[in-house]
Amino acid sequence: MKTHKIIFLFFSCLILFSIDSCQQENLCTNVVCQNGGTCNNGVCSCVNPYFGTHCDSLLCNLGYEGNLCQTECRNKYSGLFSGSETDSTGTLSYNIRFDSVMNDVTKIKVLNTYNASITINGTFRQNCSINIDTQAIGVGQIYGSVTIIGGKISYQYFLSTGGAYEPHTWVQN
Repeated sequence: MKTHKIIFLFFSCLILFSIDSCQQENLCTNVVCQNGGTCNNGVCSCVNPYFGTHCDSLLCNLGYEGNLCQTECRNKYSGLFSGSETDSTGTLSYNIRFDSVMNDVTKIKVLNTYNASITINGTFRQNCSINIDTQAIGVGQIYGSVTIIGGKISYQYFLSTGGAYEPHTWVQN
């Protein structure tokens, strides 16, 4: 009879141990996935355009920004702006115009660069700044970037007319 109790106890413990070890901890109990994300094994799976540990960051397509990625970046740049450029020769005030490129929200044209009726092609980056890839202008080359700092447009470019690249910075008044 004692043997039966020991066997019974042994199998009871074995069954309880097996059941307890088969139960998995819910890894999603304390994980909060935002913006439609779902938790799988403690990790958030995010829906586009969200990413991050808790799906709390937004990754917009090029040329867009905003809470739902529906605001075109070119809207904040399009138009005529007055400003001043500083380079190694001093400071010069003149206007720059930014024009949209039809049917392409990722591109923009910068007109009157160097106060010389030069048109430069730009491409929006992920953060709505503008990248100016190296391109030929007349007898030289230019490259640079355009950003908005403190609510003002800042256009930094490097110009070469056969020699070394010279830095130029145009800032909106």
